[in-house]
Amino acid sequence: MLNILLLITSLLVAIMVYVMKQRYFKRQKDVPGLEPQFLFGNLLQLNVLFSHRSLTDIFKQLHKTYGDIYQYWNGPRSYYVFNKFEHVMH
Repeated sequence: MLNILLLITSLLVAIMVYVMKQRYFKRQKDVPGLEPQFLFGNLLQLNVLFSHRSLTDIFKQLHKTYGDIYQYWNGPRSYYVFNKFEHVMH
């Protein structure tokens, strides 16, 4: 009986984590950028937490990789970067 209860609980927790992860990162598919990781966004991928690189260097790298408009994730929050003033006007 205890085994069945543990199995059902584990299954429910796994389903809840999956659903939370899907809702947590609602990524806009038409805007390029790194795929976010659960809880950290792109902080680990960009090596922001443990390196001595400046944010300017990181944004330059993203601009070279993804172009003038891209998105990145800082934890659970999505940010859009526009590198030209004309993009903001439209």
